[in-house]
Amino acid sequence: MEHIKGTEPPAYKSVNARNVSMARPQDLQERIAPFDPSAGIQVPLSDGPADSARHSNALLGNRDEFEGHIHFDYHPASKQPSQTFSSYEESLEETDYHIDGEMPSKPYTPFPTFADFDFAEFVTEHRLSSAVINDLLKRLHTTWASQVFVTMETAEELEQHVKMSIEPTVAFKETRILSSYQATNGDSVHEEHGVFLRSIRDWVSTVVKDPILLPHFRWYPVRKYHIFGEREVQYVDEPWSGQDWWEDQDAIGDDGVIVPIFLYSDKTTVSSFNGRTFHPVIAWIGNLPASIRNSRGEHGGGTLIAYIPQIYDVEEEKSSSEYINYKRQLYHQVLLAVFASIIDSSRVGYGVICADAVLRTLYILIKFASGDYEEQIDMTLIRGVNSLHPCPVCLVPRHALSDIATRYPSRTAQQSRNAYQEALEYRRVGESGKAEEVLKAYSLRAVFNAFWHLEHTDPHRAMCFDVLHFFDGGLWGRHMWPELVRCIRDVSSGENITVIDDRFSLLPSWPSVDHLEKVVDLTFVDSRTHFSIMKRILPCVHDMLNGPTLQVLCTVRSLAQLRMYAGLHVITPTRLAKARKARDDFATMVNDLSGSVLKEFNFPKMHYLSHLLDHLWRKCTSTHYNTILGEGMHVLMKATFRQTNAKEFEAQMASQFDSLTAIRRIRRTVDLYNQAMEVNLISDSPSKRSNPHESPHLEAPDRSIPVHAIEIDNRYNLNSFHFRLCQFLVSLAAEDNVSSAGGQASLDSLMIFPFKRLRVPYLLYDDWSAKVDLVHAHPSFHGKPRYDAVLLSDEVSGQLGFARLRLLFRCYGLGRTWDMAVVSRARIVRQAPEVAIGMAVVEECKEDEFILTSSIKRAVFLSPTFESAGAGAVGPRFFVNDLVDYDMILRLDPSYVYGT
Repeated sequence: MEHIKGTEPPAYKSVNARNVSMARPQDLQERIAPFDPSAGIQVPLSDGPADSARHSNALLGNRDEFEGHIHFDYHPASKQPSQTFSSYEESLEETDYHIDGEMPSKPYTPFPTFADFDFAEFVTEHRLSSAVINDLLKRLHTTWASQVFVTMETAEELEQHVKMSIEPTVAFKETRILSSYQATNGDSVHEEHGVFLRSIRDWVSTVVKDPILLPHFRWYPVRKYHIFGEREVQYVDEPWSGQDWWEDQDAIGDDGVIVPIFLYSDKTTVSSFNGRTFHPVIAWIGNLPASIRNSRGEHGGGTLIAYIPQIYDVEEEKSSSEYINYKRQLYHQVLLAVFASIIDSSRVGYGVICADAVLRTLYILIKFASGDYEEQIDMTLIRGVNSLHPCPVCLVPRHALSDIATRYPSRTAQQSRNAYQEALEYRRVGESGKAEEVLKAYSLRAVFNAFWHLEHTDPHRAMCFDVLHFFDGGLWGRHMWPELVRCIRDVSSGENITVIDDRFSLLPSWPSVDHLEKVVDLTFVDSRTHFSIMKRILPCVHDMLNGPTLQVLCTVRSLAQLRMYAGLHVITPTRLAKARKARDDFATMVNDLSGSVLKEFNFPKMHYLSHLLDHLWRKCTSTHYNTILGEGMHVLMKATFRQTNAKEFEAQMASQFDSLTAIRRIRRTVDLYNQAMEVNLISDSPSKRSNPHESPHLEAPDRSIPVHAIEIDNRYNLNSFHFRLCQFLVSLAAEDNVSSAGGQASLDSLMIFPFKRLRVPYLLYDDWSAKVDLVHAHPSFHGKPRYDAVLLSDEVSGQLGFARLRLLFRCYGLGRTWDMAVVSRARIVRQAPEVAIGMAVVEECKEDEFILTSSIKRAVFLSPTFESAGAGAVGPRFFVNDLVDYDMILRLDPSYVYGT
C-alpha cells in the first residue's frame, strides 16, 4: 500500500594564552561518600574537602557525569531479570512495535478516505464553526477545484464521522448529584447539579487495549542506577523509579500491576466570555513515559475526566460553616462519582486483556494529586491557612510554618477518617461541641472524603509539591521578590527602582526565557514570568543593598538555587544533598531576617519546603506533577470554550474535547502506519543515519573575504590577523605531526569564509540528554550586533574557560579544512564564594585569540556588573550566571562532584 500523505573534539589550542594546568584530586574515590539506597534520602550534606583546584581561575569539568552505564533492577513481581544499558538515552528507548497483518488497511477509519480525515483534522484543530465548514465544503466541490478527494459534503456528515471515531465506552456522560445544607434561618436547602464525567476504569481499559500505546507502558517499578567504575548511584526520574511505586507493588503482591493516576483539579476563568469560570478535573496515566503522558491533548496524554459544578456564593450564607462544608461536600460528591468505577479495582484489581493478548489485573490508584494550596485544601478537606494545622500533608502547628528543620507527624487517611467517625458519633448523640473539638484538633472539615473509598490511596500522601504555585508564583513571586524590591526601595529612597528595569532590559537574550523591558511594579505577572525574573535578577541588583539588607541577596540566591534543583529532570543523592543545603540555608537566613529586615515568612508555602525533598525521591521529579501541565490543558479548553454558546458549555466542551482526542488518536495511527511503510519500502534493515550534531557546525555563511582584507574590515577590527592565523595553523600541524612545508604556499593566499552562527551540540548535566545551543557572532542580528559568550573546555586537563565570540570562520590550509573562531578571553577575577550573589566575576580581555570551534562546549550567560572599570581593570566585567538553566546550575558548580 502506498503512503498516506562521533569523534571526540580535540583540546582547544591558543597562540597567546597560557594553558594553565589544573590538578585533579589524587584519588577521586576517597572523596566519594558511600550511599546506601536502603537508607532512603539520608544523604551526606557536605560537599567534601575544598582544595585549591576548586578555586583556581578555571573551573574543572566533571567527566564522571557522562561515563559508565545504566542498570535497572526490576521489582520481583515483574519476574524480569536486571537489565543494563550503555547510556541513559538507550535506557529511555521504548519497545519497537511492528505492524502485522492484522493492522487495518485503512488506518483513517471510520472516515471514507484519507482526504476526509485530513479535512476533518484541519477543521477540528482550528475549531471552525459548522457554518464555516459548510462554506469550505461548498467551495471545494464547486469553484475551487475540478477533482476533490474529500467526499463529505456537509458539516453534519463530518460530525457524524467524528462521533463514530469516539470510543463509546469513554464518552462523557451526565449524572445528577443531589446535595443539601441547612441555611442560617434553619431551612433545609436542596440542590441538584448536572455533572459531566467519564469512567476512569473504562478510559484506562481503552488505553491498555490500544496497540499503539501499549508498547510504551511501564508495568512494574524499577530501581535505576548509574554505574561508573566501582561506584553505583541510584537515581529517580520517571514515576516507576520512585520509592512509592515500589512500596505499593509490595502491598498488592505479585498478581497485579499498578496503574497510578495523576489527578489535577483547578478552576479557571475565560476572560473573553464575561469571566465565565469552569473547574475541570484532568487525569494522566502514570505508566506512560513523560513524552506521551505530558503531551497536551495528544493521544495518551492528559484527559478531561469531569467538571466540578460552579457554586455561586449566597451572600447571607457564605460565612457559615454549614455552607462552607456544603461546598466541600459537593466537591467530594463529584470526586466520588469520578472514583466510583475504580473503587473495586483499587481493592481487588480489575482484569483486562491488553493489546498484547495478556490478561493483567490492574489496580487503578490515585497516587499523585496536583493543585495549588487552595485546591489541596479541598482535596484533603482540611480547614485552611487559619486553622491549627494548615498543612495538607502533616500536622505542623500554625505558629511553626517557618520551621523547616523540625519534622512533624504525617497526616494519614486512616487518622483523618477516625477523627471524622469520632466526630460523627458525637453528633449522633447531640454533642456537636465535642464533635467540633475533635475535628478542630486535626483541622478537618465535617465532610466524608471521597479518597477514603479507595484502597492503597491516601489523599495526604498523594499531595504533590507544586513548583509553579509554591515556588515561582508563591514563595518567590508573591513574597521574596516583593520583599527584595521593598528593601531596595527603602535603601535608595526609591531612586534605584527604575534602574532595575533599565538593567534588566540590557541583559543578553537566552533561550526559553522572556526578554523583559520592565520587571518592577507590573500589573499582571504569571508564574512563568516570575521564574524568568528569578533566574536573572541578582546581577541587576547586586550593588543596591548594604548593611543588614545585604544578607537579602544571599537569601534570594539560596532560594533560586533550591528552585533550580527542584526542577531537575533526574534526581540523585548528590543533587538531593545540594537541594537540602540550599533549602536549609534559605530557611536559616529568612528566619534570621524575619521581623527586622524582612516580613514574617510563617505561611504554608514556606512550610511546604519541608516536604519537597521527600516528594522528589519518593514520588518522582517535579516535572511530572507540576501544575503547569494542567494549566496547559486549560489553554486547550479555553480555545474549545469559544465553540460553545457559553450557557450549557460543560456538555459542549466535553463533546469538543472528545472529538479532538479521537482525531489525534487517528492521526497517531496514520503516522505509525506511514513509519512502518517507510521501513518496508526502503529495506528490511535500513542503514543507520549519521548524527548531524556530533560536533559543532558552522551555519549562516557570510560572503568570503581574502585573509589580508579582513585586517582592514571595520566590522572585525582584527590586527595582524594573517600572521597570527598562520602561526596558529602551523602550531596545530606541528602538534598533530603534520608537515606544514608543502602547504606553506596555501597560507599566503588564504580565503576566509565567515559564518554568523555556530550549532553546538552537548550533553546536559541535568538528564544526560543531547541538546544544541545556537551561538552567534553576528554584526547585525535583528538590527543589533550580537556576539555571544561561550564556555570552552580543555579535553586533556578538564579546565573550563569563558570567552566572547568575535568571528566565526572556515579556512583551508596545510591540506585540510579548519573551522575556527576568534574570541576574547574572560578571566575569573572573583570566585563565586567570594561574591554575595554566588556568581563568579570575569573580566573580558582586550586581546583576541584563535581557537578551534570544537573546543566550544556550549553558550554561557554573562550578565554585566554595571560597574565602572576600577584600577587595574583591562576590560568590562560580567557575572557568570549559573541560574539560567538546569544544566548550568550543575556544570558551573565547582563543589559538585558527581556520585558523592
